Amino acid sequence: MAYNFCEMQQCNNEIANNVRYEPNAVTTINIDNEAQSDWNSPSSYFELNNSTSLDSRIHEAGYILKQAMELRDPRLISDRKGHLQSFLSCMIGTEMVDWLSTLAAETLNSTKNISLTRFQVVGMWQALLENGVISHGNQTTWLNSDLSLVFWPFDCNFGLVFWPVSNELQFADKYILYHWTIGTTSSVRKRLTTGVMFDAEHNMAPSVNDVAAAIFFLSTIGPDSLFRMILSKPSSERTLQELEHVYEELLHVKALTHLSTMVKRELAAVVFFEQHQHAGHVLFRQGDEGNCWYIVLKGSVDVIIHGKGVVCTLREGDDFGKLALVNDAPRAATVALREDKSQFLRIDKNDFNRRKMIIQWHLAYTASMQLHAAY
Repeated sequence: MAYNFCEMQQCNNEIANNVRYEPNAVTTINIDNEAQSDWNSPSSYFELNNSTSLDSRIHEAGYILKQAMELRDPRLISDRKGHLQSFLSCMIGTEMVDWLSTLAAETLNSTKNISLTRFQVVGMWQALLENGVISHGNQTTWLNSDLSLVFWPFDCNFGLVFWPVSNELQFADKYILYHWTIGTTSSVRKRLTTGVMFDAEHNMAPSVNDVAAAIFFLSTIGPDSLFRMILSKPSSERTLQELEHVYEELLHVKALTHLSTMVKRELAAVVFFEQHQHAGHVLFRQGDEGNCWYIVLKGSVDVIIHGKGVVCTLREGDDFGKLALVNDAPRAATVALREDKSQFLRIDKNDFNRRKMIIQWHLAYTASMQLHAAY
């Protein structure tokens, strides 16, 4: 079952408000030898330093997990062979999930009585994959809910081609590999959660507080990564657990609050994720055929009408283009990105036409009650 991202994020913020920053603390205690940890007052750089970017915190959390893996279970990172090819310093996805699940149980259960499901742990690895902390050698990939990899042909430099297989085969496939992209050669220094400057040239084991903070931080951003991963998959390949997770996330989308539970569950199967990198990118132009409905997930867009210029700006939670799903009229305005890296939920008209017409009927009814014009 999907879990409540908002609740976990609130808990994370509460911890941040209650901890005391100790810049002179030293973190050289091995996580295997440290018997006790005070979760209520962790020295957590992730929660305390708001000036640090999310990307930096994700990389630091990944670095802590990498150090823990290298010192506790170095066998997980090894050279592997398959199809007459050798892959250096790689990990197997299922073993990664097993290892992090065990580590999370050891640290979180003993400090905060929090347990993570396998699905949640997959979200943590997905967050690291999205942000380049771990990677693989293929081109177009995402992780399944069992951390098995759906992937298309390998990069031509490897001379291998793997085609997508069933979830069961992916789960057992020993040639689905990952590797850490962060290490001593790419990072001169890393600041740990206690605020101590960590010399990457020395292998010091992170403390229980460091590991617990890193795991808890990744668990709060994991649901968002899982959400994007699932929405990147074709509707037919989404599992029941994944559909439930999408449905739970859609409950928090402002533009969908007026829709019934039945409609939201239908949307979970047909909604997709879309992102564009640069401000000024045009999603559609005035006069274009209307063929999809957008919801702003992150960022903002400008609505532009010929002769009037920008008439309004739509931000996170706002939607546009939904009347195009029930009417054949052309777009009434041009919509362009206002911010870089804006993210959207997209529902295509054709998908609605194949979903028993229930969503299309509901949109037609609610749209007729609205006073604003279609974009």
